[in-house]
Amino acid sequence: MSAGEAAGEGATATGTLPAETFIALPPQPDGARRLRSKTLKMTVGVPPTTGDLGSEADSLDATASLGEGGRAGRLTDNWSFVLKGYLRAPMRLGYGPKDGTPPGAVDPPYELHSPARLVGMSSSNWAYINIAPNSTASLRATIQNARVAATLILTMNTFSDVGYSDLDSTGGIGQGYVTLKFPEAFNPFGWSGGLSVSVGAFSNRYGYAGPYQVNSGYYGTYLFGRTRLVGGTITGDVDLTDHWELLFEYGAGAEIDILGKFGNPPKQMFIPGDPAAPLGSDFVQHAHVALWNDDWLKIAGHYLTSSTPNDNARTAVFGRIDGARLSSAGAEVHLDHPRWGHGFLGYSHVWGENLLVLNDALNVIHGGRGYDFKLQYFGNKLRQYGGSLYFPNDSGRVETVLFQYKAFSNSLLGRPRRGRGVALSLFGMYSHAYSAPVTGVSITDNRNNGAVVQPPGSRAAGISTDGTNTALSTFTIDDNKLKYGVDVAFAASRNLSFGFRFDRVQPTSLDADQSYSAYTPYLWILPDWESTRKVMVSYTRFALGRDSFPDSPYSDPKYVYADPNLFLVSVLMSL
Repeated sequence: MSAGEAAGEGATATGTLPAETFIALPPQPDGARRLRSKTLKMTVGVPPTTGDLGSEADSLDATASLGEGGRAGRLTDNWSFVLKGYLRAPMRLGYGPKDGTPPGAVDPPYELHSPARLVGMSSSNWAYINIAPNSTASLRATIQNARVAATLILTMNTFSDVGYSDLDSTGGIGQGYVTLKFPEAFNPFGWSGGLSVSVGAFSNRYGYAGPYQVNSGYYGTYLFGRTRLVGGTITGDVDLTDHWELLFEYGAGAEIDILGKFGNPPKQMFIPGDPAAPLGSDFVQHAHVALWNDDWLKIAGHYLTSSTPNDNARTAVFGRIDGARLSSAGAEVHLDHPRWGHGFLGYSHVWGENLLVLNDALNVIHGGRGYDFKLQYFGNKLRQYGGSLYFPNDSGRVETVLFQYKAFSNSLLGRPRRGRGVALSLFGMYSHAYSAPVTGVSITDNRNNGAVVQPPGSRAAGISTDGTNTALSTFTIDDNKLKYGVDVAFAASRNLSFGFRFDRVQPTSLDADQSYSAYTPYLWILPDWESTRKVMVSYTRFALGRDSFPDSPYSDPKYVYADPNLFLVSVLMSL
């Protein structure tokens, strides 16, 4: 996960911009319309300053993520300065086969690895389950009054004194924007509500599964997409009744910089991301509408699209120089009930074409650039077949259903949630990827002396052999991905909690040997019942398939074994 992924980590407790305020108005004459007591929403989705606290933040007490005091306090018209921060510093040790052990070795010698050689280690991999998140730190500074706010967000994904200074992770000032608030915008219509306008360089996220939209849930992704652009959004917030409110939002912008292709040699680690093809200008538009019932029920629909005219093309990609587009649409329902728990159900439909030349102004479901999205869904990371680019499919569609539900024993029994009790979480994600037939190339199986193969689960026709080359034509990707799990946590005392998590991951039906299971007992040390500030100690035992290869930074084909054991010690702090 790049430094931009962490932008806004550990943000305000309400899941809204710190610029949100109540407006103090003078007393109204008898008969006048009642003054509004709700905050003015800045976005239907997740604003930049809302951090992803991770699934560990709410495994016992999700309401703790709202922080002390609940909603933001009233502000005067005077300027104020707000400084917030977030910190996660994990030690991730793997214990697995010794480096250099040949494939298929029986009872290979083991050794420690740091960082661990994990399958699905990166959040940009569909197999990711968020049990060993990366180092993250952020600072968010906001200068504001009741009408305007200016925000700077500094982020990083590595601690350079103790780690490698890869520019992808070192970070810096990741976002800067201004928000203008117009709480009387709808007064001429007799409506209670208002408008907000945010302009600058910022990143909104849509489709967070966690309680109150304050974290991305157990799988650490956004179902509908994350925008990375310089531009603006306008959000309307209107009361329909005392409890129901209507939100609508529109935004547009562009990627601020273009990264060209430097050449064919391997990526230089201090250069942030040599792409697979020359990238064009990248433009984004997005629109959203939502109905909220107080804080316990949220229903929303989303549409986001990113496109490039491929204006920097120097050579054809797979014989084409056409523009590219990636779009996402869908709907979600959030349930955050004080007694019945926290639930999320969402569906997204994502479609794209000519993805190799598209930059990352829009990220969708464990994807980055268009090239990364192609790797995840249209050919997958089938390392045993020599790499995903052997699959020429770079267009297609992906349908995804994401589910998460968390219940607390104390709440169900009508007791105060903070205290000794049990939390149960169920979660799962299913994706179906389809790419229409395209002309293919020869695909060899590296595990079988380079024999030409048709990958299991794929469909191919027109196989021909001329003695030196075998070609696959009308090659089709028709893939199913499934992951699901359960988490049980017990608050034993004010300062000690423990639990167990189980995950089953089937990253692709094209290769059942990539599937794996993970068993994770864990222990938390806390200063109080508050679950967003803690030290976490865990151990994970993986039951790995034959093709469960380690993820980045161990994606080189020479690393043939993922670690079956993971030891984690991590600190989590949000202010």
